[in-house]
Parts: sequence; structure tokens; C-alpha cells
Amino acid sequence: MCYSMWDDFTCTCPPNTAGRRCEEVKWCELSPCPARAECHILSQGYECFSNATFLDDSSVLSYRGNGRIQRSLASISLSMRTRKRHAAILHAESGPEFVTVSVQDGLLFLELQSGVGEGSSTVSLSSRRRVSDGEWHSIHLFMVTPWAEASRWTMVLDEEAEEAGTSSSEGGNLDFLREEVDILLGGLGPEAGWSLVGCLGTVEVGGIALPYYSPSEVNLPRTQEEQFLRTSPSPPRGGCSGGPVCQPSPCVNRGSCQDLWNLFNCSCDEGWAGRRCELNTDTCASNPCIHGNCSVQGLAYKCSCEFGYTGMNCEEEVDVCENHLCAHGGTCLHGVNKYACLCAENYTGPYCK
Repeated sequence: MCYSMWDDFTCTCPPNTAGRRCEEVKWCELSPCPARAECHILSQGYECFSNATFLDDSSVLSYRGNGRIQRSLASISLSMRTRKRHAAILHAESGPEFVTVSVQDGLLFLELQSGVGEGSSTVSLSSRRRVSDGEWHSIHLFMVTPWAEASRWTMVLDEEAEEAGTSSSEGGNLDFLREEVDILLGGLGPEAGWSLVGCLGTVEVGGIALPYYSPSEVNLPRTQEEQFLRTSPSPPRGGCSGGPVCQPSPCVNRGSCQDLWNLFNCSCDEGWAGRRCELNTDTCASNPCIHGNCSVQGLAYKCSCEFGYTGMNCEEEVDVCENHLCAHGGTCLHGVNKYACLCAENYTGPYCK
């Protein structure tokens, strides 16, 4: 409601609005986002930020600009969590121009070919630390001089500016993504391989979000002029959850499975070891030595056989007469752990000599 003042006016604004003329809508106070998303106010509207889980090729998302993007696109910002050593995070291409953010051998990579300006070439940049450790990592990629036709690019991992890496070559911006170009998130497409297994926070290109929620999945229309629109029909799996690595349990011999998010650990009972508790460390527990004493030898065992027995498990009885010393036709008689000689006529003594 407007109130006239001497040579001026003042407005009493309805709830959830502000500004001299009530032109500012407090969008986030109107609860426009789904329950698990966080509302972020923009200069012309709002956006719903959340995490999404990517499991396989079917989780890959696609986006396109709405044809109204005017700003220069000179940065990519995202947060991610994965244990996969090789995966595509973001990819787009248009003719000779392309951009790929990926994980290779556990390191984060940026590969970019953009622009036709003098000095423009392919930008290749990698992180110094691995990001495939199952922890959350924040990534910022941006042009050093965003107003130039070609510039070196910088990568900042986990807000550690002192460890930032800058490309040796120069490349253009990402303006080729403004419209009529498919931006793939979480992989390279169906059956292309390199799909992400893990989680992504909301990804921003040039400060514009790649939203996980379509217009029909939010409670109010987005009013900002510049938008990327999700073109893939199926919404992503919300939140960040790992696979059921302990169902069924991979641990054997009564080992207990611990879910460490897309990784399991087996706590083994006494006498067992190995990734799945498959190695018997108490190798004498089953009393393998039939006629002897057992001793543990690492993950194996050794039998010390009683007199008169041999074999790995002391299972073979030694023939005490095999190398007997009965002379002059004496007959060897088997005894307990020893033998005796039955001598021929006219011979006597232990060995019939």
C-alpha cells in the first residue's frame, strides 16, 4: 500500500516482499523448494540447491540453455564425492569446441577447447591430489582473465588457493554452452562408459545452476532470465547415498561388515584375516596333524610327526621294516615304533649276525 508524503511516498509491503516499491520478492520465505533442497536467493529469482546420487549410465543428466543467457560463461563450480578412479563429471561439445571435467586415475582433470582468438589452444589441467577417496571435495575452475578472448584457466580444490593449479596454455570461455548444446552431467551418455558412481552437489556454469529439479518439481516458477533447463526426463536420486555394499554381506567365516560408503570393511573373528575374512590365521585349530604336533607358520602350519609317522599331516605310518638290518635271511617282525629280527637256524643276536 502506498502512502503519500511531502514530495515523496512510502510503501507498506505485503508479506514476503521488500524494497522501496515492494519489488523484491523474498522467494525463499515462500518455501519454493522440495523438502531436501536448500533455497538460494538470486538477483531475479531463486534456485534450489541439493545433492544428487549417481549410480550408473541411467543416472546421467542432460541440460540446455534457455536461449536467454547473455553473460559470459567463464567458470565451473561444483562439489563431488566418489571412490571411482575413472569417471566423467561434466561434458559438452559443439563442433570443434568442447569441455570435459573428469576423474582420471583418481585425479580431477579439466580439458577445454574453446574460442578462435589468437593464442587459443586446448587447455589441460589436473589436480595435485586425488579426489577418489570417498570424501567431499569442492572444485572451482575459472578463467584468470574472463574478459579476454583467451586466457589461462585455474583450478582450486577444496578452497586451498595456495595449492591452486593454472594451465600453461590459454583457452576461451564457455559461451558455446549458452544454447542448443547438450551439457551432460554424471557421464558421457548411455553405454558410453565412464559414468560417475558417487554424488554431486549443485553444479554451476558461469554462476548459473544446472538444477536437479524441473519446473514441475518446484512450488513456484523461477523468474530469473538466464537459466539452464534439465532436458533428461527422469529426476536424479536426491541426497547422497552409497550402494548396499553389505547386502548381502561379503564377509565370510562370521566376519562383520562395515559400510564405509561405496566401500566395505570386514571385522574378522579371531583366527581369520583377509579382505573378506577368508584367510585362516589359526591354522592349527582343526588339529590337522593326526600323529604329531602342530605349529602355526604364518597363514600355514607345520606338523612335527611322532616316531613312526610321516606325511604333511603325519597321516602315513612308516614301515619300520623297510630298511631293516636282519642278516642271513632273518625275518623282520613289526613292533611298536621298532622292529625285531626272527633269525634263521644257527644265527642269533639282535640282527642275526
